[in-house]
Amino acid sequence: MVFIVKVVAILITLYGGLIVLRPDTLKKILEYASGDRKMYAFILVKSLLGLAFILAAYQCSIPWVIMFFGAASVLGGVASFIVKKEVIVGIFDWMLKRPDKDIRLYGVIALAIGILMILAA
Repeated sequence: MVFIVKVVAILITLYGGLIVLRPDTLKKILEYASGDRKMYAFILVKSLLGLAFILAAYQCSIPWVIMFFGAASVLGGVASFIVKKEVIVGIFDWMLKRPDKDIRLYGVIALAIGILMILAA
């Protein structure tokens, strides 16, 4: 299970670096995920990865960090299924209108979270 956490943490780090270098990538992903089935598929994957993080947390070197991100992922996924689709689409639209410097900041945050998770795994 720790292997899954490490792989996902490396992917988050690479994704954050990609967003910093090419902010239009996040916009393309959000446009791609705007469809009903795709959006809910992404939410389901997010929730399942969060559950895997929670289950693997006690095998990691700093369990509370992995537990925190796992719980946040599961709660975010559950909340996404509870709220109306229009709210999620509104958030996507808001993100699409953000300037590139804001999106780069989101990439830096993803990069930092990925590095933190790599160190904690």
